[in-house]
Amino acid sequence: MKTRKFYTFVSILAICAFGLLFIGCPAEESDENKTPGNNSTPGSGDSTDFNMAGTYTFAKTGGNCTWVFTADKNYQCSGYGISGTKTGTWSSKGNDVTISYSQSAGSTTVSGEEVFTVQVNGNQLTLTLKDNTATTSVLLVQFGLTPPIKSITLTKTDNVSGGDPNTPFTSISELGTYLSKQPVNTPDSPYIIKLNVNDISGLKTTLDDNSRSYRKYVYIDLSGSTIKTIPDQAFCISDVGGVRGCNNLTGITMPNSVTSIGNEAFRCCYNLTNITIPDSVTSIGNLAFLACTSFTSITIPNSVTSIENGAFDSCTNLASVTLPTNASFTSIKAYAFDQCTSLASVTIPDSVSSIGQQAFRGCTSLANITIPDSVTSIGYGAFDNCTSLTNITIPSSVTSIESNAFNNCTGLTNITIPSSVTSIERNAFNRCTNLTKVIFQGSIPYVGRDTPAFLGDLKNKFYASNSANGTPGTYTTTAPVSSSSVWTKQ
Repeated sequence: MKTRKFYTFVSILAICAFGLLFIGCPAEESDENKTPGNNSTPGSGDSTDFNMAGTYTFAKTGGNCTWVFTADKNYQCSGYGISGTKTGTWSSKGNDVTISYSQSAGSTTVSGEEVFTVQVNGNQLTLTLKDNTATTSVLLVQFGLTPPIKSITLTKTDNVSGGDPNTPFTSISELGTYLSKQPVNTPDSPYIIKLNVNDISGLKTTLDDNSRSYRKYVYIDLSGSTIKTIPDQAFCISDVGGVRGCNNLTGITMPNSVTSIGNEAFRCCYNLTNITIPDSVTSIGNLAFLACTSFTSITIPNSVTSIENGAFDSCTNLASVTLPTNASFTSIKAYAFDQCTSLASVTIPDSVSSIGQQAFRGCTSLANITIPDSVTSIGYGAFDNCTSLTNITIPSSVTSIESNAFNNCTGLTNITIPSSVTSIERNAFNRCTNLTKVIFQGSIPYVGRDTPAFLGDLKNKFYASNSANGTPGTYTTTAPVSSSSVWTKQ
């Protein structure tokens, strides 16, 4: 019998959208209608870093017993009530410990395995039988403990060294067997799983199988694995109802062997709150983290040279982003942070030359953004509906501002268009109802014959300062053929 103790996670409902295609994820079933289960986790609250190897004593009136747990997962105990030295093996997964033993009883040899949960209090280690239905234990009885007593408290008498309390699973099937026997838990206390494998192709199915009826939330540590990539849709599950994520996955640590994160790899993983992207990763695929609505921050290492379309689209709780600063990272692609409604500020690195279509559309909390001098184009709807954006500097490197680039940016009060800009497309600043001043450092760009670049609502809300003394002249629907470089709200 092998066991493991982890910590867990619960599902968050979300409806996802990707760009203009409205690619989404179906809402998840509410736990309110599910059969309640045991939400307690054996050993909950104990340190999962605890190392069992070392020498301990078990004290009882009339004598002591000495336990020696070695780093190679063997143990010996001698002393109180024991004839000779008992030997066996121990294993640890999380805070669950399995002690395997064999002892002579007359002419009969009794063998078995006892599964304990671990509690640590200073230098004391308490092992308590995990199976609540157990009424006897050969291992306990031999120390003079009478049922229903099911615990042994050992006192550490030397420094702990060696051993690994989180023995990694080496196969996905072994992990599946383990999870099937564990109680349900919650997203804030997931089972912490170390998994050392060279292929994770069956992992999402195993995790999903343990999520459908009763939630078994997990944090997956793949740092000891040898995988080269997180495959396309690695944790994204398609079924009759559409697309959904592996919603019992709360976090993941990738190994340094990984160089790429595939398309839709974590799409719709609503409960994914913690992820470590190693420095070995160079590319993040399309929709890789679409609608991971529990993310609050992400650091993208400098090794990354490519973040594809919609990589973090609809990550509605994403408040902080650190982008790579290497010279090969040259563009923020379409829908990259579309509808990231909690994103408050972004610094775009100097290597970036283009901001793609609707890259920050609907980032309604975005109040500050720095556009470096390296940027030459601001794409269609790039900052559409960024209603909290109050100030933005367009650098002199920019040559084009595409349609709807700043549409409905109602917080903007003034804007300076550098002389480098030769093209401002239709509705670039449409519905910017609080924009009081626009300064053109160069000629006012036109779209079509004698038509000002600002169309739609703004057409009738601005007039040019044409007179010599600075008193503004006015125009309504008829555009002037030549105009001043300063437009002030009427």
